[in-house]
Amino acid sequence: MVGREPEPGDIGYSFGSIVKLLMLTGQRRTEVAAMRWSELNLEAGTWELSSDRTKNEEPTLIPLSTLAVSVPQSVPKTNDTFVFPARGNERSHFSGYAKGKKALDGKVNIDGVALENWTLHDLRRTLATNLGRRQVLPHVIEHILNYKAAS
Repeated sequence: MVGREPEPGDIGYSFGSIVKLLMLTGQRRTEVAAMRWSELNLEAGTWELSSDRTKNEEPTLIPLSTLAVSVPQSVPKTNDTFVFPARGNERSHFSGYAKGKKALDGKVNIDGVALENWTLHDLRRTLATNLGRRQVLPHVIEHILNYKAAS
């Protein structure tokens, strides 16, 4: 798998790619940051998380859109385990959220006004809100977000 070199305007290829996947999948920050190559079937467009990798301790199969599949395809494969390895530690996954978020905050604005006081988790909440507005049934939203079934 050949990735592209990060471009000057990128918010770090790991962090920027993680944020893209958060927006495209609605999954949890740590689940995305700890994504493993072995969990992905890019040809089928799926990402399979085992129960030990999810907050609700339930296995889940996440369908990936063509755009979501392009994210891991575009990152340099520098580690046989993690799609987003920790810098300087091949046995761990990315964890540099604070530095990445600060860089991203400097670029995020609405009509030229900086967006303040937002978190990466807001991306999940926004997805759930917008799915609800589109009248997606609550149990489907729960499944997409891999919540323990409340309905």
